[in-house]
Amino acid sequence: MSKTKSEELFEQYCKHNGYNVEAIPTGPEKTSDYSVRAGAHEVIVEVKELRPNEDDLRQISELRENGATGGGGRPGRRA
Repeated sequence: MSKTKSEELFEQYCKHNGYNVEAIPTGPEKTSDYSVRAGAHEVIVEVKELRPNEDDLRQISELRENGATGGGGRPGRRA
């Protein structure tokens, strides 16, 4: 199975920062995506693909056309 853009970026980030990142093998059961080790610490990670919603696309278009946009909604609501 091919990697998503978010998974590729996550792997690059981990490698750039010296973390040991390993993909968790997939099978019939749902699993997390990665095991990441930093020194003596290990974390299990699920990577989500971020996709813009309609309001995100509107704001991107306005920024490109006008250099500014407004009405972003409640701060912190989306990543």
